[in-house]
Amino acid sequence: MLEELVREEGAWDCPRHFADAHTALQYFRGTRLYPDEPLHPQSGPSVTVMCGLPASGKNHWVAKHRPNLPVISFDDAREALGLAHGENEGKVAHQVWDQARTLLRAQAPFVWNATHLSHSMRDKTLDLLYAYHAQVDIVHLEQPLPELLRRNQHRDSTLTNAALLRMLHRWEAPLPTEAHHVMYQGGSSISKRVRALIDALVVGFAKPMASTTPPSAQTISAPSPTAPPARSSSEKPICTASVVASPPTSRPPIALG
Repeated sequence: MLEELVREEGAWDCPRHFADAHTALQYFRGTRLYPDEPLHPQSGPSVTVMCGLPASGKNHWVAKHRPNLPVISFDDAREALGLAHGENEGKVAHQVWDQARTLLRAQAPFVWNATHLSHSMRDKTLDLLYAYHAQVDIVHLEQPLPELLRRNQHRDSTLTNAALLRMLHRWEAPLPTEAHHVMYQGGSSISKRVRALIDALVVGFAKPMASTTPPSAQTISAPSPTAPPARSSSEKPICTASVVASPPTSRPPIALG
């Protein structure tokens, strides 16, 4: 009976189809809707949300792929306030969020450059962005641990390698359902943990009773309701919010500043 239901929904051999990426995103954020009917988005800015450990290459990626967009970051805010890493983080966050709200009110595209390591950390950022109807791309970057430590040791930063290692315990890769588009990029190859997560999401719904090895998820994609900022041909998006992962959950409203 379960198989018949899943086949009827068109999700036995592939993820459930959604009308577009925006409709899928809103479904997973708890909106009651019919997946095959597009939910037309309200006008909002395009925002790129960076995600990854310190020294994973976020600044380099932004400089290469979003060179003409304004960037807000905790590192820049710390430098402007003359604070070291871990010092008066509340004041740093307040400045960053004020900058974000100013850009969102103006409907200006921008980059939010931060570690965004855990789901809870990203949720705070994403709740604010979606409250202003932003079109969001998440870019998740990874590097091998020895390379991270080498880079961090040789860069101008108050973050120690010991502190960076402690951050590993909070690291959670973003899910494909968190944004309109989610891109995973690594130093030489996509993290095996990230690849396994995506494969599990695809197969977990497509064949709930199967125990076979899941197919590669590199070709999973969905159309976007509005055009995001231009991407370089070197980018390798491998999945978007069209992947079915879990039933929708409700979220409390966020106050607009």
